[in-house]
Amino acid sequence: MATTPLTALILEDEPLIALDLEDMLELAGFEATRTSDSCADALRWLEAETPSLALLDICLKDGLCTEVAALLKAKNIPFVICSGAHPQDFSEFLSAENWLSKPMSHAALLTALRDALPDVYFVAA
Repeated sequence: MATTPLTALILEDEPLIALDLEDMLELAGFEATRTSDSCADALRWLEAETPSLALLDICLKDGLCTEVAALLKAKNIPFVICSGAHPQDFSEFLSAENWLSKPMSHAALLTALRDALPDVYFVAA
């Protein structure tokens, strides 16, 4: 069981999908989320913050989130790709811990969270 609050970074440029992801994370036990629709904003935020986990859509309003993924790897922050794109089209992201195709169920996201953070107990709502 985690002793520190679970926090998440959500990179998603579709507002309704971002809200849905925020709700799913809250149900799973995350206490705080930071949502961004641009790579530049996420990179600035990550300069000072270290979330427990990140959920990444590959294509944001200012381009591919390759730099964000590289920074997350460098900071040892697990991340899950949540994308409508096909994994084979984005080989630079294939080393992500998990790849979820949109739309995804709460159960699929919960499984990906458990895989990415195996030492954390997640509430199955």
